[in-house]
Amino acid sequence: MSERWDRYAEAYAAWSRRQTQPHAMDALKKLEIENGHHAIALLDVASGDGAFVRLVIDQLRPRPHSSIIATDYSAGMIRILDSYVKDNALGDIVQTRVMDGQKLEFSDCSFDHVSCIFGVFLMNDGLTCLGEMRRVLRPKGTAVFTTWNMTYLSDLLLAALVTVNPVAAAEHISSKCTAASLREKTWTNPDWLAQTCTAVIGFSNVQVDVQVHKTRLFKTEVDGFVDMLLSGPGVQALMSMEGWHREEDVRSAKEGLVKVLNALVKEDEFIELVSRSNVVICAK
Repeated sequence: MSERWDRYAEAYAAWSRRQTQPHAMDALKKLEIENGHHAIALLDVASGDGAFVRLVIDQLRPRPHSSIIATDYSAGMIRILDSYVKDNALGDIVQTRVMDGQKLEFSDCSFDHVSCIFGVFLMNDGLTCLGEMRRVLRPKGTAVFTTWNMTYLSDLLLAALVTVNPVAAAEHISSKCTAASLREKTWTNPDWLAQTCTAVIGFSNVQVDVQVHKTRLFKTEVDGFVDMLLSGPGVQALMSMEGWHREEDVRSAKEGLVKVLNALVKEDEFIELVSRSNVVICAK
């Protein structure tokens, strides 16, 4: 799986930060570390190309001896972040490690804050990752993580299927309408997140806020956006959850997405793609 993310790293960095960074800023605000002068040790899990790290650096600079350790199990993602750290002379505050978030190689009670931006739900066992995040937190430390509440992806993929195969689209909609409690125990459900973080993981003072942001997509970006979208392991996981497993589904999705987006985006203009996130803040 890590090799798939390695291959996807450059495409991810080119587009996804535009979508994820506003939600990452929401998560950073929850940590409330913009004021104060004492040193802070922060661990960022599943850092990707460093959307969260790039934001938190400015708030930790005024705090002498503060540190950030950024981890990701994709060496390709870490290479991108390493280049950013080197180019901006940030080696005194940022360290990177290739590491599985489900098995953090740190001692108990090592960090004041732990973050994970859009990572836990992509892991084989996201609950294990949350348990590891709590384990390495110091007493009274805080953890913040984000999951998608709703994105435009499911709607776009369905529109694509309607465009190229209306019968299959109708069957897909019917199966979803008759399925019971689709969101009852999923990473998109704020109530499940709050209950799980408290009762299963052992966090306290759990709060889940839903945040909404828009990402602009211009006409000239449509083809590259579609290629990036369908090559990503995260989107492939979403398609699998939506019941689209076959190779012809991927071909249909690409064909349909290009048609739908080109129809929506007029020449020299853009559309705004809406995404909602669950921003979860917890204490140990």
